[in-house]
Amino acid sequence: MRLENLLNQIFGDELDRALAAPSNIVEFPLAQELASYHEEVVIKSETLDFSPEAFDLHDPVLETDLTRFTPSIIGNDDFDGSHLQLVIDAQQGQLVELREQVKQRDFLIRCHTVDLAAKDDQLKYMPELLDKALQMATVDAANQILTTDLTVEKMVNEELNQELNAAKAELASLNNHLLVKFGRIIGLISQ
Repeated sequence: MRLENLLNQIFGDELDRALAAPSNIVEFPLAQELASYHEEVVIKSETLDFSPEAFDLHDPVLETDLTRFTPSIIGNDDFDGSHLQLVIDAQQGQLVELREQVKQRDFLIRCHTVDLAAKDDQLKYMPELLDKALQMATVDAANQILTTDLTVEKMVNEELNQELNAAKAELASLNNHLLVKFGRIIGLISQ
């Protein structure tokens, strides 16, 4: 856009003049116009002298229908060729720039299409993923409950082991007591 504005500043006046200037398109006159041109031509007696000094460049005798409406191959044309070349070069530059912009936008469209397809695939699997996430949360909660229960059972088991060890120690101390030994000997207490 900046390049376009800069080119308009540089070549804007020339473009306006080129558009206002006559083009190089040959326009053929109507039959009435041709008749009016033929009526204006008056052949003088000195026209039979073909020496270059005898004729002016704009003398109507030198004009024919072909030379009147087509530019001369030898002479200058009505338009400035360098100006038209500048206009063509500017337009070709703009065309190249626009083609690059189209390529960039086409690349972006392709990238966005690929991203959109990937996101569409992700959305297709979202319900299944959410279901699995809920199942995982349920399993994780059950696992935490079981871990807590196992910890409590370990603590209870440890306390019971301590009580059992204390009871064994007490039983061992009772077995070592003198009265228990005497009762065994008599047969009152069994081992």
